Amino acid sequence: HQNTAGKVVGVFIHESIEQIRNYIEVLELKYVQLHGKRAKESYSLLPPHIHVLYALSVDPSGTILEPIPKINPKKDYLLFDSQVA
Repeated sequence: HQNTAGKVVGVFIHESIEQIRNYIEVLELKYVQLHGKRAKESYSLLPPHIHVLYALSVDPSGTILEPIPKINPKKDYLLFDSQVA
């Protein structure tokens, strides 16, 4: 494992908790980014040492389109995704 300045983040869209946990273990992830209802439902089931970037959809005007979850502000982050290509 090389020491780099960046962080490796596993990005999960509509993945089950089993799939997410498998990738965390195999790839030794410390950070995950969750998109989609299924992946986001896994938030509370993740190992406690995992840092989460929790993606929230926003429209072009900046309005958040889904409820803001309760996260651990000491280790987790909210990511605002405009879904504009």
